[in-house]
Amino acid sequence: AIYFADSGSSEKMRIDSSGRLLIGTTSARSIANITCKTQIEATDGTAALSITRNDNAAAASTCRLNFGRTRATSLGGVTAVTTNDILGEIRFSGSDGTDLTNHAASIGAVVDGSVSNNTVPGRLVFNTATGSDPVERMRIASTGDVLIATTSASIFNDTSGGGFVVKADGQLVIKKEATSTADPLVWLNDTGQ
Repeated sequence: AIYFADSGSSEKMRIDSSGRLLIGTTSARSIANITCKTQIEATDGTAALSITRNDNAAAASTCRLNFGRTRATSLGGVTAVTTNDILGEIRFSGSDGTDLTNHAASIGAVVDGSVSNNTVPGRLVFNTATGSDPVERMRIASTGDVLIATTSASIFNDTSGGGFVVKADGQLVIKKEATSTADPLVWLNDTGQ
């Protein structure tokens, strides 16, 4: 391992034998079943990551946190992703008194359609947990539809359950869980019906 210390020989950072960068800690640990390459630990609010950009540029010029994903099996590859591949995820984990294995909530970006040259459609997925693992509760589809408690934008014709959908074209569907295909509680389309 390589250690970095201040002038008083107090260790501040290390790169361990597995190539992990550890800040504020001397040993790596797993959170949400992942032992990350970069870990920051503290006993106060400094366990944080700060990104600041200072310039006098247009509003589009800002700080960014970029996630990338390919299906390549070697570094530097660009093999195309495919429908339902997870492009990136933010996980929130709390200790259960034993470990930080399970996460209570997450926000993910997922491929939401056919991938082609310069086109990767995506959806945002919001998950929460009542048990050991989160499940999808809401999504914003690549079409702009917002789905709550369902994964289908056409729940009017869905016999498996209900949910709340706000479609990008202005339609609103609220449907209770039922076996009939024609029993929405509310369905407002472009004619106001």
